[in-house]
Amino acid sequence: MKLNIMPLPPIGANCYLLSDSQNRLTIIDPGGEPETVIKYIEANKLIPLQILFTHGHFDHIGAAEELKAKYNIPIFMHDGDTPVLAHSAKALGLDIKATNSLNDRQVIKFEAEIHVIHTPGHSTGGVCFYIPDMKAVFTGDTLFERSVGRTDLPHGDPKALVDSIANKLYKLDDDTIVYPGHGDKTTIGEEKRLNPFVRGAANAR
Repeated sequence: MKLNIMPLPPIGANCYLLSDSQNRLTIIDPGGEPETVIKYIEANKLIPLQILFTHGHFDHIGAAEELKAKYNIPIFMHDGDTPVLAHSAKALGLDIKATNSLNDRQVIKFEAEIHVIHTPGHSTGGVCFYIPDMKAVFTGDTLFERSVGRTDLPHGDPKALVDSIANKLYKLDDDTIVYPGHGDKTTIGEEKRLNPFVRGAANAR
């Protein structure tokens, strides 16, 4: 598996481009500037299969409409974020809708299995994508290096966020690499030890 990390406008959210040995591509959170993503796809002769949203906020979804249209690929999102996506799309002047629903513990077939973990808190339908074969989890705006997602926005819930991190993400192996929606990668073990917002599995309720 090959991973390319592409921070995209409008505010540098991380778009993750995950390709397999057959050059098939999964796109996670294409925030904006679709031409940049398309240029990478064409230069590397990749075959886009699907777009996955960790959640529906504007800075994670802006390039999806053009990518979906160009490559005729589905967009996956948890139904809990349908109103969030609708608001974001309206703000951007776009017509972006998810075509496929995601559910907790769902497994998306790729060369490596992609496991869906429902992690409400930053938004109602927020999810993370865990790939056991890579020892990696893509956390969107749920968990960052030494930080966590905001809960002061509509549909945010601070108690749910702590529960999602402590009882779901912190149950992953300590050496699992965390690829967040913004900023640098970290590991589950580092965050359990050092993240001031959720202090390890001891906070689990």
